[in-house]
Amino acid sequence: MPVLITLCLMLISIMGMAQTAYITNHDDNTVSVINVATNTVIDTIIVGKWPIGVSVSSDGTKVYVTNIGDNTVSVINTATNTVSDTISVGMQPIGIAVNPAGSKVYVTNGGDSTVSVINMATNTVSDTIKVGNSPWGVSVSPDGNKVYVANWGDSTVNIINTATNTVSDTISVGMHPIGIAINPLEVRYILPIGVIMQ
Repeated sequence: MPVLITLCLMLISIMGMAQTAYITNHDDNTVSVINVATNTVIDTIIVGKWPIGVSVSSDGTKVYVTNIGDNTVSVINTATNTVSDTISVGMQPIGIAVNPAGSKVYVTNGGDSTVSVINMATNTVSDTIKVGNSPWGVSVSPDGNKVYVANWGDSTVNIINTATNTVSDTISVGMHPIGIAINPLEVRYILPIGVIMQ
């Protein structure tokens, strides 16, 4: 009997881990929830005004949505598919990224050229970082030590040091950069025997 109970609990746990996708619907202020196994919309969540960016926490329990129309971030509880909190950030928030540790959220505010740092434990803005002109895309390095921000307005990428929440470098790129992503396979690991793997 204990084995049967354990198997049932494992099955329930696996069923509860069905993958879902979250889509921001800008003009009707909602987020569509899609079951990726069946490619069907299983829920629709009302969020803030004109949602754009979306990012999921590493443990899958929260979804963060930027609402450019009311300068907020909606926090969605994935267990209930409801908005559990709303956080005020900078002007015209666009891009958003959760760090791998599940402790911080980084939001690009295109209207005031800043990045808001959200403390996930309290759902409050813990810091505001001045970056380039009209930032859009944002991505966090796999080790969580750096945040990369694409600045549409001045065609640059800022690199933020997450230990100090300051811009440590600026890179000139092509005109009006928007999206940005970091390839996790580019991280090199040093093994105890001194072998470097890529």
